[in-house]
Amino acid sequence: YTITVCNNSVNTQTGTLADNTPANFMITNSTLPATVTLNSMQCDTFTISGYFTSPGSCFYNIASVTSPANTTWKDSVCVTVNYACTDSSTFIIYDSTYSTTLNYRYDTLNIFVEGTLFVNDTLKLMRCNVYMNAGAHIIVQAGGYLDIDSSVVMGCLTMWRGITVLDYGELLVHEGSTVTDADTTVLANNKAKATLQNAYIKNFVLGVYMPPSANAFYNGTTLKIEQTTFDFTAFKQNYAGQNTHGSKPECGVLLNDWIGTIGTYQDSLWLNKFLNLNNGIVVKSSTVTVKNCFFGNIQADAFYGKPYNGTSVVSVGDIAAGKRGNLTMQPVMNNHKTMTSCYGGVWTSYSTLNLNNVRMDSMYIGATVNRCKDYLSATIAWNEIKATRAGIVCNNNAGAAKLDLNNNTIHVDGTGLNVASGIVINEINKNGQGNYSIDNNSLYLYNVRYGIRMQNVYKPLV
Repeated sequence: YTITVCNNSVNTQTGTLADNTPANFMITNSTLPATVTLNSMQCDTFTISGYFTSPGSCFYNIASVTSPANTTWKDSVCVTVNYACTDSSTFIIYDSTYSTTLNYRYDTLNIFVEGTLFVNDTLKLMRCNVYMNAGAHIIVQAGGYLDIDSSVVMGCLTMWRGITVLDYGELLVHEGSTVTDADTTVLANNKAKATLQNAYIKNFVLGVYMPPSANAFYNGTTLKIEQTTFDFTAFKQNYAGQNTHGSKPECGVLLNDWIGTIGTYQDSLWLNKFLNLNNGIVVKSSTVTVKNCFFGNIQADAFYGKPYNGTSVVSVGDIAAGKRGNLTMQPVMNNHKTMTSCYGGVWTSYSTLNLNNVRMDSMYIGATVNRCKDYLSATIAWNEIKATRAGIVCNNNAGAAKLDLNNNTIHVDGTGLNVASGIVINEINKNGQGNYSIDNNSLYLYNVRYGIRMQNVYKPLV
């Protein structure tokens, strides 16, 4: 804004200037001097820039000029401040609002959520644009039901916390709805119910997160993810207090202590997509089937510091707790490619693996199996893998019931690497039995060092 000072007297005058701004106004730049000298009938204009830290009505700004004779002239203006992303038609949901004080349904409306919104009964948002304030949070409580239908939920100027579904709460995101710019888009607790069906989850740190179980049992979360795209283009500015994160999302779906299926074969169009992420799906101490899910441009972000960074699908068990992983990886329907342009395809540690009929193209490494011991097993069969470093890598699997690698078609072009191989098997203990069976695979190799490289492997069947 500007302040204009004029000398309407017949003489040159010097005045002392002051600008009393509201307490919630932060000045970023000002050309207003302490004093000004003006000739007769002369004016001068000064510019002040800044921002308000909170909205409200009629914030007074008072400018003054004081003469050497201690006479003061004042002018003031009353300013009403609205949130960014709002106008006179926007419905504002203020901090700590409970849905019982709201309507059951809002349709074709612009909505602004100021802080925490508690959903403790049914709340349906249909064809709405919902703007989330910095750090805003939606919590679906026990008995609450949040239905996001044909709507867009987005950060206003920054990121926001996301949607937390507590025990016995329920979330439905469907009909082409988009939820974007959240730190953790959906956090589903034990006994929560969350359904993403024909949805778009974008520009998050974690897309769907299920925390570890608080006891020795699996989480009782009901989770359905179908025809949903997890994608990244750019982050908005962090909100105050947000945890630091990498330059891309950490993971699309990160689940702990869960039994279930991600994806469906009900319709070929009901395809889940994971694009431009650090990891696509990571499951820990869980028994999970992944089907009809496509992964594109999954590449490592070193910030997250995991050995499986850049891998499309990961299953990890907990040896110390005796919790094994169990992953069944199934392909996209109609023989389409399941993974393209990714650093890694599948990575497991202390987990059973069944990887069958999956097509991988333009990979660095296709599949990696680690520490498949305690009589766990891994079967990698009937896959097509095109990679630059290796098609299949197995490490430290002594004690496995079986490591069965059969009927795979592996293409490796190791140009420029000097270490590429078709299949790599490394064991620490040369007397440890990994029970490897490598049978009927077709290897098409170009500029590689080894076709099948085995080190310290006890009596493999090749």
